[in-house]
Amino acid sequence: MENNGFVDYLNTLHNEQANNENALAEAQQNNPYFKKVKVERPEAQYIANRIETGENACLMILTGHAGDGKTTLLFQVLEKIARNISDIKVVPSGELLTNQNKKVRYIKDFSELTKDERRLSFKKALDDAEIGIYTILVANTGPLIDTFKDVFPDQDDAESTIIEQMDSSQAKETDLYGHRIITMNIARIDNTTFVSEFGQKIVDESNWEHCSTCDKRDLCPIAFNAQLVRQNKSALHFLKSFYIWEQNLDNRATIRQITAHLAFALTGGLNCTRVHQRVKPSWKAKYLFSNLLFGGTQSGGSAAFQIKGVQMLSQSRIDVKNTSRDYEVLVQRNYRDLFEPALVSLCNDLEKIPNQSLDVKRVLKRMLIVFPLGDDLRYEIYKDVFSTYYPDFLECAEGKSPNRKMKKMILRALRIMFTGEDIDLNESILITLRRSGEQIQNVQMLIGRIAETDIHIELQKIPSVSDENQKYKLVLRCAENEAITINMPLLDYFSKISSGLIVADIDPMLSHGIESLKAKLIAYCKPITTDPNEVSLLVREEDSWKIVRMCFEDTSIESN
Repeated sequence: MENNGFVDYLNTLHNEQANNENALAEAQQNNPYFKKVKVERPEAQYIANRIETGENACLMILTGHAGDGKTTLLFQVLEKIARNISDIKVVPSGELLTNQNKKVRYIKDFSELTKDERRLSFKKALDDAEIGIYTILVANTGPLIDTFKDVFPDQDDAESTIIEQMDSSQAKETDLYGHRIITMNIARIDNTTFVSEFGQKIVDESNWEHCSTCDKRDLCPIAFNAQLVRQNKSALHFLKSFYIWEQNLDNRATIRQITAHLAFALTGGLNCTRVHQRVKPSWKAKYLFSNLLFGGTQSGGSAAFQIKGVQMLSQSRIDVKNTSRDYEVLVQRNYRDLFEPALVSLCNDLEKIPNQSLDVKRVLKRMLIVFPLGDDLRYEIYKDVFSTYYPDFLECAEGKSPNRKMKKMILRALRIMFTGEDIDLNESILITLRRSGEQIQNVQMLIGRIAETDIHIELQKIPSVSDENQKYKLVLRCAENEAITINMPLLDYFSKISSGLIVADIDPMLSHGIESLKAKLIAYCKPITTDPNEVSLLVREEDSWKIVRMCFEDTSIESN
């Protein structure tokens, strides 16, 4: 028996066990398997082009959180520009000449330097730019902010200045206190496309050719997982969609965490030796990709829950939410309409497994969520386990225009948000002031209106260093005013109140988004009257609403 070394490599990418030596970028650079699964970042090409074609040298800062892929990005840049590849070394700092004969210095471990060393290195990088030498500096956000303040002690706004640079989702090239500096905060860049790109690479057939001659290939859960993910796009689509969902909830995963999650979901911590010695027919279900994404069949105290992605997916409780197909899969066992043939066969085998050895219902439910058969079923399942409009939100992010149903829902939600009811007078959204804490108030002060024809729900391009994998955001635009972003939590809130639900439990981030939206719409609305002596009220009479104008004149009040 000869092991598939790629399986051993995958097990070094996650921390379910103690042998995760390839989790760090430095260890990856000389690993032959890394070259097969490496995902090229468009940001690397942007930086390389800026160095090779730019007229003026500058300091380039790659910042972000630990595990965001800063070091990997640095090495990708160096590989693109180095005249001699041998000049690229996995050392704390180094220098090389580019193909265009430009000198580039790089500091990989800036955050690990002492405070004085960081200040001196930063100053030298600024001075080097003046004589045509580029410096690429890799730093975690905290040490970078502290160093920036130390280098510019006379600038009262130094801290806010560097934070503003880091707050952008694109590379910002700016003149800061007389110095050209490019700041790229990797933590602000959408990394969810990495899920599908990396996932496709690790299940590529070239990595699994060795398994074709293995006498355990028909029982091996690892090879089975690789085949399933390779043949079913729905698996990676689900995981990418989940990370987009979490990102919209301000719970972003790093590249390292995504890598670990995918690697563990393929192997479950198993290796070839263990499979050869102990494999059982039930292992295909126990170690199924869809099951391992959630941590497998173990409780929250198992080693798998050290993996951040497993924690996130388990805590979301997506796998316990009801779907419209639960009865079909759990009771009727109508597998053929729900899964592809290999999974149908596995489902039939599950019925022979004793209930006490495996939670069959949980395995089936997770399978339905991760491996639904066809786009229509996936759309249906996502509506159930995420949110009613989440499939549409995902399509909008890829550039598909919002449909009429979504637009009508948002308009209805806006009417309810201000008045407490779906009041549609003169095809306008009525902007009122009413007591907080009351859903319905029979008399409300009317301060303005917005014609529904002035409200547009549209897409806006998200700025990026590359046109590759262009992403869009959903926005609300009122006439010619500034667009207001509609993120997933806000869209979900609109969907709920539009359907008549009273949403009481609102987290601070969503609450801020709602109040910010209200404030902007109040600023954009047209007044009902310009007469300073006139007040307009929205009044409910039995089952209808009407606008009452009250005019104050001397000591009398007139209404119409």
